[in-house]
Amino acid sequence: MSEDVKKKPGRIPTLSMMKKMKSGTLEAEDLESFPKNNRWAFNAGKTFAGNPKYLFIYINKYRKDIDAYWLCDKEETVEYIRKLGYKAYTFVDREAHRLETQTGVYVVEQVKENIPERMAEVKYLNLYHGVGCKSIERRAHTGFLTERVAGKYIRYNQFYYDRQLFLVTSPLMEKHFIYQCGLRNDRVIRGGYPRCMYQKYFEKVTTFNHDIRGRKGLEMDTRIAAYVPTFRDDAPQGFMSLAIPDMERLIQKLEEKNMLMIFKMHPLIEEDYEYLKLKEKYQNHPRLLFWNNQEDFYEIFDDIEVGIIDYSSIFYDMLAGGTKYFIRYFFAESSRDMVYDLEEMTCGKMCRNFEALLNALDSYQEDDKQDRERIEKLFWEYDHKGSMDEIINHTLEFEPEPKPLPVLYTFDIFDTLISRKVLEPEGIFYQVKERMEASQLAFPPFFQENYPQKRKEAEANVREWYRKTLELRPDARREIHFEEIFERMAKVYHLTGEQKNALMQWELEAEYESTIPIPRAVSYVKDLMQKGETVCLISDMYLSREFIQKLLAKADPALGELPLFLSSEYGVQKSTGLLYLEVYKSFETYMFGAWIHHGDNRKADGTFARKLNITTVLRERPEFNEYEWKIASEIGTGDAFKTAALLARFRESNGKQKDYYAYGHISMYFVPYISWVLKHAIEHKTKCLYFISRDGYQLKRIADRIIEKKNLPIRTKYIYGSRRAWRIPSLITELDKEFFSKFGNFVNVKSYDKMLNALNMEENDFQRIFPDLAYLKDVGEITKEIRESLIITFSNSEPYRQYILDKSARDREIVLEYLRQEINFDERFSFVEYWGRGYTQDCTARLLEAACKEKCPVPFYYMRSIYSSEENRIRYNFTTASNSLIFVEAVFANIPYKSVEGYQRGENGKILPALEPADCDMELFHAMEQRLLQFVDDFYGLGLEDTDNLEKMLQKISVEYFEEHQGDEVFTRCLAPLMDSYTMYDAKREYAPAFTDEMADGLIRENPKSDYTSSLEMSLARSEKRLADKVRYIVEDVPELRREGDKKTAKILARKEENLLAPYKLQRHKWKSLYFQATYQKHALHPIEKGKVILFTNDSPADRDEYWSLEQEWKKMGNLRILRYKKNTFYGKVIKEMATAEYIFINRHIELMSLLRFRTGTYVVQLGEYAFSLDCFGKGIQFPGYLKDSRDWNDRLMRNDYDLICAASEDMKNIYETSFSVRKKGTVQAVGSCCTDIYFSEKFRDEARKSLEELFPAARGKKIIVYLPQYRHRVKGCRVLEFLDIRKLQKALGTEYVMVTDYRVPSGMDSYLMSEDLRDFFCDATNQISIRRLIAAGDVFVGDYRNTFFEAFLRRKPVFLTADDYEEYTRERDYNFAYKDIISAPVIGDAEELIWQLHHLETYDYRYLEQFCEQYLGACDGHAAERVLKLKGKQ
Repeated sequence: MSEDVKKKPGRIPTLSMMKKMKSGTLEAEDLESFPKNNRWAFNAGKTFAGNPKYLFIYINKYRKDIDAYWLCDKEETVEYIRKLGYKAYTFVDREAHRLETQTGVYVVEQVKENIPERMAEVKYLNLYHGVGCKSIERRAHTGFLTERVAGKYIRYNQFYYDRQLFLVTSPLMEKHFIYQCGLRNDRVIRGGYPRCMYQKYFEKVTTFNHDIRGRKGLEMDTRIAAYVPTFRDDAPQGFMSLAIPDMERLIQKLEEKNMLMIFKMHPLIEEDYEYLKLKEKYQNHPRLLFWNNQEDFYEIFDDIEVGIIDYSSIFYDMLAGGTKYFIRYFFAESSRDMVYDLEEMTCGKMCRNFEALLNALDSYQEDDKQDRERIEKLFWEYDHKGSMDEIINHTLEFEPEPKPLPVLYTFDIFDTLISRKVLEPEGIFYQVKERMEASQLAFPPFFQENYPQKRKEAEANVREWYRKTLELRPDARREIHFEEIFERMAKVYHLTGEQKNALMQWELEAEYESTIPIPRAVSYVKDLMQKGETVCLISDMYLSREFIQKLLAKADPALGELPLFLSSEYGVQKSTGLLYLEVYKSFETYMFGAWIHHGDNRKADGTFARKLNITTVLRERPEFNEYEWKIASEIGTGDAFKTAALLARFRESNGKQKDYYAYGHISMYFVPYISWVLKHAIEHKTKCLYFISRDGYQLKRIADRIIEKKNLPIRTKYIYGSRRAWRIPSLITELDKEFFSKFGNFVNVKSYDKMLNALNMEENDFQRIFPDLAYLKDVGEITKEIRESLIITFSNSEPYRQYILDKSARDREIVLEYLRQEINFDERFSFVEYWGRGYTQDCTARLLEAACKEKCPVPFYYMRSIYSSEENRIRYNFTTASNSLIFVEAVFANIPYKSVEGYQRGENGKILPALEPADCDMELFHAMEQRLLQFVDDFYGLGLEDTDNLEKMLQKISVEYFEEHQGDEVFTRCLAPLMDSYTMYDAKREYAPAFTDEMADGLIRENPKSDYTSSLEMSLARSEKRLADKVRYIVEDVPELRREGDKKTAKILARKEENLLAPYKLQRHKWKSLYFQATYQKHALHPIEKGKVILFTNDSPADRDEYWSLEQEWKKMGNLRILRYKKNTFYGKVIKEMATAEYIFINRHIELMSLLRFRTGTYVVQLGEYAFSLDCFGKGIQFPGYLKDSRDWNDRLMRNDYDLICAASEDMKNIYETSFSVRKKGTVQAVGSCCTDIYFSEKFRDEARKSLEELFPAARGKKIIVYLPQYRHRVKGCRVLEFLDIRKLQKALGTEYVMVTDYRVPSGMDSYLMSEDLRDFFCDATNQISIRRLIAAGDVFVGDYRNTFFEAFLRRKPVFLTADDYEEYTRERDYNFAYKDIISAPVIGDAEELIWQLHHLETYDYRYLEQFCEQYLGACDGHAAERVLKLKGKQ
């Protein structure tokens, strides 16, 4: 025993406890008091075999101080062990869960891939399953098990390192296992294998009939030979045809030698096609026995004359177990790495072909005894009789000493540590296209014009070739080479060598130039490096190592020094999981306690890493939203991609929506325009640009930042002015036409007060000049007709004309003085507006002429003006696009002071604007203050190639996007609430307010939409659903109805009938209740008929299965008269029978049950339609306030007088109590759901299997995948199964599985179109077999949201969820539970993930299924019907 092992003796059980252990009557309190160190759990996979079996038997017979129990996944194995008189449980048994928490030692024979959570603190005694010469565990880097081996060490390495004790059998094997398994020297136990020692030193174990000869009717002198080939990683299928090419000759030899040949296959190849063919043909031959692996082969080792072995470690066990002779049959080289020379480390006749094997059967007894003894000593030196107790005592005395292992950190490269300025690779391709256009290489025109698309297609072509030729090529490479992409394009588009090389060079140059670091991630990596942590970089990338290192070094020199794992170099990818294995294999011994991988790709860095038990940290990779992609793709230049990437990165790093609106949208409206203004003004030798308040505030700030950044020779100045302040003073000799035009002062004037404002008059002046119009004060609303008449009156009034001109003259003097004060008329200047007709410019020009007393040039800049230049009024336009820019007015108005209405003289005589504070969205204002200038800095720091063209396109696309996407959340939350006056004298309102009832009524009166909102789409998006629906109806349906007449009116009213008729239904229900209750009372005068049962059923297959368990109980009761009624039966007929019934059962709530109160003595039971109800029902359905009548009707409909409502668990009980209108306390009880009893009945399961096989004969002998998806995304004519690729499933799983589905599409939809070649694999059982019958027959279950599907969890078999769309799917539905909170099985997205899961079922974690069943289906145990009937007596 190692001196390093700490001694801590376990507590010895009391005598009474030992007696209980022996009798199997150990109770809960005994479990609590039993020493944890003395309770041992055993497991050997799905069988009762191997070293754990024999130590388990030994302990049960000779070590009563230890409480031993067996754990297994297979129920048959558990039952078998119990029949032998030992304790055994499946992993999902509740009793096992209780025991696991009290267990101190877990005994196994391999390094386990899954360790129960409840045993995370146990001692882990690994007896292992064989000595030998092969590389194993950490050193096994070939074969299909590699992934599983790596996965378990990645997950449990710290556990193994701290808690594992490992049995070794000799000094050679001690050295071997320490190296191969990475063991600590002080964690080995030296001794023999229990499976070899027990029968040699203690007693013969007989768990099956050992009379092998008798089975075949052979004499006792028949010698037994056993062929025991190992599993072959390189050729797992079809090897038997190579090993035994001529079975008849072998049989002939066996007859000659009076021998029986046992074929003992490795469990992983016992389903080999060639082997099964031989077995079917020869299984009854007296000279051949095909071994059943359920029988422990080790029990008959001493009866075997000759073992025929290859590379299997079973040779050494047979040697120790008493097998007399051996033949070494090495007909093919092993693909496994060998640590030792196999010929040196084995003994027996050597054969390298079938002919030699036949000859060896004549001469195998010519054995070298000394060689045999040498090998026995090499491999079994520690074997002795006392080994059993030494193993046990060593384990009892061992106390784990945790020593934390280091952590391995790996990082993806692109979009994790470094990124591209253009964000997406496609941006690089556009940069290459620009270089093509600028070059003299004369590329084919079509190819050059479409280069980005052709480049993507070429890469996809090469990847497709690698993928589809995987089985045809000698290598297993999956990753492409960079050069192959260009070779593909060169061949297809006939490029010259010079053209091809130029494209490659340009792409590499663009990649390098575009590379930028992700600072936070790089800093984190450098911190890890400074702390001495192990860091590796891993990337799926076709670029070369040298180039990737160059990119990393550009980002930070430290990154270029890190170990690098590239798919281009290894030929495998993260996206298949194989590149992670290359990292794992790169360490001579993987000695990390955890592996943490950072990346951005959901599958490659997430799903496939987690399949290997790597902890993943997924970085949210910036991706273009729709707006940003529109910028990148429609402009289609490298500059455009850089700009779109700039916005995407800002959005990802700054979560504030208003910041993004300012940075990403408002900047596009302003910055390109101002940049153009500055360039144009400088070209025309302008010295100063004047920006007029309030619109010019942000524009001037942008101009100043560009001037500063580019050091431009021009100045800016902010002028306070407005239409209100300047319009009347500018009217010098006449009232211009604009004053009375449709765009003039009287726009939207609807009231007396607004009319006075538009006239610029006080009330007394109005009544003096227009005495005949005094009545207008009492008019509620000035209609359009009245307004048009008034404008004619006002425009023809000479007194009014003179009144305005007098007012203009009075107001003009201070305006002119302000302009002379602010404007330098001696230099060239221009004004900067944004958009409009140009009327403000006309007003300004008249005022400037008056100020300088001569006609001077008045140039104005516009994004777009309606009027063209005229005389001295020069108008420069950025664009001719006719898009409305009125929405920008709301942005301009978001400033904390009102529009200037006039001027005043300051204390020093200076003319100042009369400013008043105004409320505005200060969050957006501050965002604009900061983010507009930040955008200028960032945008002009990008190193752009063609700024002029880009700026024009950015402005165009940003405005187009706004027009096309006004419902976008960024607009509804940032722009829509902004306040402004949208006509000159109108009150302020939001740009696009949410609709109110008053506004909707105004629309019904045919008021224009513009009276209420500047954007119908935005207002609808902000409105509550009731009002949004109402407004849509008014603005979309009503005009159509007015055109089409009453026919469509009736149609639309019909849609709303349910809500409109709710009060009527409610009153009608009250009348019906009175009538039917009176009818019931009349018939209830008769006595209750004993044994009379009313059963509401549709008599469908589904209903028959739901009542199946009750039917079984009723048969036991006898003398029952069962009356079955369909749920839509005329109520008067059934009420008569209900009045004298002893039992009434129903499994769905119907209106009749809400109409009646039942007499005492009648037992009324609501069984429930489902055991688990995900969907809300009854009172659980949410009704908005405007559907109050519908809610009241629904609540009344759920009234009932049930004696019992059956719930599947306490959680479901709570749901039912709130969903039914329960009259009696205690009505809802967690008695279980009768419809689930069938899953616990072997009889029903057999019936279900038989009925399915009759429908679908291909299911015979196969495992059944039951697919039960919820209908969605289906349209008529789409006749394929969603989510899962059936053909791909058939190809991968067809030899072992079939698939059946119940997929009920809505009425009128097509059923599936089933290809003939799939009919042996897939069956649509919809409406042919009930869903519950499918569940009872199934072996694997796949589904998502159907209530019945969740009952499959009770089968305790693998369940998978096709619910990766649950966030979207559940958003608009009422559910009793948040779906993400009840996910208790792996979520798969496609057929490939399901295939992977089914190929790795041994790693399936059943704990979450069990937790779900315990919480939501806890009372479902197969006895619900029995309990329901027993409760009748407790009424």
